Amino acid sequence: MTDPTPGQLVRYPNASVSALVVIGLGLLNLLAIAGDFQGPLTPFPFSPPMSWLAANSFVLLGLAIIFKLLKLIRLSLICSGFCAASIPFLYLYDSATMPVIDSNLVPDARLLGAFTFGLASFLVLTNHWLPQKRIGIYDALITTFTLIPLLSVFAYIFDPVAMYASYFQWVLPVPTAAGLLLLFFAIVSQTKSKGAAGLLTRRSHYAKNFQWLFMLVLIVPLSIGSSLALAVDLGYLRAGFGAAIFCLLATLLIATVLANNAIVQESWLKKFVREQRKNSELQNHISEVLELSPDAILLLDEHMKILHANHGAAVLFGWPQEALREANFGTLIPAEHYSRFERLIRRFFRSTRLSLSHSRPINILIQNRFGEQVPASLNLSKRQPAGASHIVAVLRNNSEVANRILDLEKQIKVDALTGAGSRVEFDNYCARLSRSQRRSERNLAVLVLDIDNFKGINDTYGHPTGDRVLQTFGHTTQNCLRNGDRLFRIGGEEFAVVATHIDEGGAHLLAERIRTIIKAKPMATGPKNLYVTCSIGVALTDAQHIQEAIADADQALYTAKRTGRDRVVIYGDS
Repeated sequence: MTDPTPGQLVRYPNASVSALVVIGLGLLNLLAIAGDFQGPLTPFPFSPPMSWLAANSFVLLGLAIIFKLLKLIRLSLICSGFCAASIPFLYLYDSATMPVIDSNLVPDARLLGAFTFGLASFLVLTNHWLPQKRIGIYDALITTFTLIPLLSVFAYIFDPVAMYASYFQWVLPVPTAAGLLLLFFAIVSQTKSKGAAGLLTRRSHYAKNFQWLFMLVLIVPLSIGSSLALAVDLGYLRAGFGAAIFCLLATLLIATVLANNAIVQESWLKKFVREQRKNSELQNHISEVLELSPDAILLLDEHMKILHANHGAAVLFGWPQEALREANFGTLIPAEHYSRFERLIRRFFRSTRLSLSHSRPINILIQNRFGEQVPASLNLSKRQPAGASHIVAVLRNNSEVANRILDLEKQIKVDALTGAGSRVEFDNYCARLSRSQRRSERNLAVLVLDIDNFKGINDTYGHPTGDRVLQTFGHTTQNCLRNGDRLFRIGGEEFAVVATHIDEGGAHLLAERIRTIIKAKPMATGPKNLYVTCSIGVALTDAQHIQEAIADADQALYTAKRTGRDRVVIYGDS
């Protein structure tokens, strides 16, 4: 509940001032009735004073409106409910203290007053929900409530002597009628409704025009009627001629109001047509942009049914647009990813986020008409945070990006010159082996190979010949390996082999086979074939200690270089 502040009264100045005046009027008359000096408070000739029922109801209903404006809803309901409950008792009290006049025409003023204040209590009691839930009923009740005091005011203006000669049969006292009109103004001024009552408080051009016409129709007939009635009473006009003048002026007033309303309606209609045409053109432009977009744009409901698909979606999925509009988006997702994607959509519908991917789109796989899985990036968005009936899905074909990523990964993993694994892939492979628990990877051998005198080859024959030597060396070594063995280029002319499920004898045999074949095969052909030799260091280990084995194999290679090259040295052999 909002804390009551005077600033909330300022938001509704008309309702606040009217309610305070009604309270003051009721309190003043209660004091006057209690002190039996009510006559001086009634400045209207021929009009009887206000009753206990009216004065008490004005105070309670005015307080109920003030409490409602201060957001003290419970106090407001108590005041309006207490007012409604007290009406029967005060009606009986007024009936006992006021004279009775028999009539067969209409109910007397006491019963009319009780009905009017009961209606006012009901309007104040239900003002927070009835204008929104039952607009027609609220407008009918507020109109009925307004007609009763207006009848009394009109009767007093046109012929006060005749009307109040039989007061209890016809109309309310003028002070009561004036207070009821103020109460009507207070109720309507704080009403938020799309119906007729709301026209008096809204700030639109059409509502302001209605407010001006309402005041014109209310004030002008009163002024004209009272002037003509006075002229008839003073003998300046005959009653029939005065009535004719009033009818003529009333006709002119009605014609003026209708003409003004027609002009306003025509102006509003032209403006509405212009706005509609502009909005239609804008929507056509937006539709063209969406259709021309290379991205797939889909409109989905909460069951993932496709309500609309643009041309980009037809290109991405390979289906005609008409076929997509009858499909479910789930059929375009591979079966193994469907449940995850369905949860994602349902969670987004329930969330208050307007977009599911502000900075980075979601990467998914979609399935086209030909059963091919296509990588795509997905963005989801909706127009309102809660209660959305549909969402917009934007998909972009990521095939080129995915292929580019694969190429980059291949470049990182594979040495472009020799086709062997790169140094990065060698480190990753050894790290994976060190975490492995497979039995076949408990007995490993690491071979580190280095081409002897490779710097001299580059200096003598040039770098192109050196590159051909490296290529041939890599291909030849790869052909010497068993299935499951891996070759890596870990330096300029330095290579490494990781052999699994092998013992010391097998590792030595593998290294000798590589050394022998390399020595016998020309590494570069031409007018004069170029032969090279290599030195190999070998270390035996298991998967958990492969990093230490790399250093041991490198130490064995250093020993092979130092002891004459073109040989195999196993780490740990004397």
